[in-house]
Amino acid sequence: MADSSLQLALREMRSIFTSIRAWAVMVGVVLVLGLSGPFGTFEALELPQRLVYWAVIGVTTFGAGAFVSTWGAEALKKRNAPVWVHLPVNALTATLPVVPIVMAINLMTFGRYEVDTPTLVQMFFYVFVVAFAVSTLFLIFEISRPEPEKTAPRAPKLLERLDVTRRGPLISLSVQDHYVEVVTAKGRTLVLMRLSDAISETAGADGVQIHRSHWVALDGVAAIRKQAGRTMVETRGGDLLPVSRGFQEAAKAAGLIA
Repeated sequence: MADSSLQLALREMRSIFTSIRAWAVMVGVVLVLGLSGPFGTFEALELPQRLVYWAVIGVTTFGAGAFVSTWGAEALKKRNAPVWVHLPVNALTATLPVVPIVMAINLMTFGRYEVDTPTLVQMFFYVFVVAFAVSTLFLIFEISRPEPEKTAPRAPKLLERLDVTRRGPLISLSVQDHYVEVVTAKGRTLVLMRLSDAISETAGADGVQIHRSHWVALDGVAAIRKQAGRTMVETRGGDLLPVSRGFQEAAKAAGLIA
């Protein structure tokens, strides 16, 4: 089931607020604002009060703005909106909750706090510009961040026991006296070892043991057949292997049989 935009936004917020780097940046911003005292706070508040004021402003507005803008950004991604649409929409959606939060905090801090239309428009403009700049920085960071290196899946260790000409995707393993017949897409090889040891070396190949004498790779299954009331696995190597009662639950759990 695909995640909703709300779930993705909540997960993103959780990752942000559990990030040491995010909190370090927030503390740095609060210190700068608290010491410099912009927007008249230097004259109106003492240093301890300014630090508390900007800490409350920083955490609440960042949290609300980041949540709403992330929610909007995820919704835009699902609609394949171009980048030039993301920036202003993200900034606008971040601004909408931040302005009333700032007004409420100012009211609690300064008591009677009257806001006329010009002041409200100016506050909205300042918040929008800051949000737009932050959205741009985040976009640049996302674009410049290198893609994680994709490592090729490791081949099963069992293949190292085979001749190079026989190494290929595993299809099945079957007991042959004291040997295990290893069937790959490139042929068959008898290896002197126990089936349990051979299965332990199949890591990297998705498979399941279907019988005390047989193991099959899920990608190596061509068909499932019924024969004389028994469930049989037809492999891509041309073998017809039985699924014993003792291994039916494992085969069901692997999605091999219903």
